[in-house]
Amino acid sequence: LYGASDTVDVPADAALDITADLTVEAQGLTLRSLPTDKAYVLNKPENYGLQVDSLGDVSFYAVSSTTTSDTLRPDGAGSGGSGGFANVFCATAWECIDDVTPNANGNYILEDSAGSGIGYYTLSSTSVPANAVISQIDCWVNMRYVGATGAGQCGLRLSGVDQIAGSNQLLTASYANYSGLAIPRPGGGTWQPSDLDDLEIIVRLNDGDGGGGNNVEATQAFIILFYYEPITVSAPVLIDEEHDWKGTYDGVSVDLFKDGSLVATTPFTQPLLSSSEAIVIGQGDLYGSARRIRVGSVDISTPTWDLDLDFEPVEMAQTQKGTSGNGWTYLGTVDDLSTNNHPVTYSFER
Repeated sequence: LYGASDTVDVPADAALDITADLTVEAQGLTLRSLPTDKAYVLNKPENYGLQVDSLGDVSFYAVSSTTTSDTLRPDGAGSGGSGGFANVFCATAWECIDDVTPNANGNYILEDSAGSGIGYYTLSSTSVPANAVISQIDCWVNMRYVGATGAGQCGLRLSGVDQIAGSNQLLTASYANYSGLAIPRPGGGTWQPSDLDDLEIIVRLNDGDGGGGNNVEATQAFIILFYYEPITVSAPVLIDEEHDWKGTYDGVSVDLFKDGSLVATTPFTQPLLSSSEAIVIGQGDLYGSARRIRVGSVDISTPTWDLDLDFEPVEMAQTQKGTSGNGWTYLGTVDDLSTNNHPVTYSFER
């Protein structure tokens, strides 16, 4: 497997949605170099995978079906400006709305003259792991009006694209929380943990009269993200060394084996998250080789192999061929030795 020039494609119907008694095995795995970030020997997004990272660790992960949450608060000025709001009892707009307790210091941002304004604010860092599955992100703002009326909204910005939550919400004369729930990812697609690095919260305030007697104040803004956490076990590896790696989950613990010996374990008793995503082999800038890749279920001591791909040259000799004269591009197939009959296609260039 050599990055984008070598690919192994598993049929889309080979979902292999295994949520208990899981075994993932890569025999004869040899790395020629480490990836620049992370790469996968085998990856089933939202479910499980065998990963290699730039630090020289092999990791097995399995995603829990139980959600957890994290709260992120403003920590700086965003890319779209601060909305022209007045800062009351604070130096910058984001410092007016980053309190854990609403209005704890008597500070707030104020819309009192322009009619409406939109402020953008970066968010604090998060410990959400790379293989987590984000299920929902909500935004919240604590606001009130002073005078006769006022309205407000929150939203999210990602890579310069805005997603405002619903329509303006009419406020009361007392501070209260107003939310936008399950905000779609700006620009479409599904939320990824990497999105959190560039995510900004949006606060929109509307005083309704553009300089009359109405003001709108906001004293707190934050997001709550809900996600399914991956349970991960890791062990170091050196390049140019050949090893057999196996990751298992038996309803008691998530374990990683190297050459038959247990090298990492963590207790875990929850079911795994179900996923309809297809398995991917050789994802990312992975440069190395493996003799055999298998995925099993039913019993980790004597697995029922749901996918069993033997990459030994003897298995490929009948199907390997040049695709353009004497060129160096090759295509072929590798039979699935399990009873599921999911043969893969491969291609490589030299």
